[in-house]
Amino acid sequence: MDFGFWILDWGLGIENWALGIGHWALGIGHWALGIADFGLRIGDFGLRIGDFGLRIGDCRLRIEDCRLRIGDWGLPIADFRLPGKRQG
Repeated sequence: MDFGFWILDWGLGIENWALGIGHWALGIGHWALGIADFGLRIGDFGLRIGDFGLRIGDCRLRIEDCRLRIGDWGLPIADFRLPGKRQG
């Protein structure tokens, strides 16, 4: 999303050599580092760990209120649970 927009947890950003505003925080530039409130954003195609969310590059992975969202628009899955061993 070069020169594109992303919105996550009340945040707004313009990627690639531009300005990104995360959750009550500020990050500037390509390969820049911004530390948000309960979050971290590293670079263009970087990693953003915000409130209830993980963002890597142009795709998003969000686990929030028992929902898993993948991609720009997300894929909601009701009652999502992590796989685990069965108790016998």
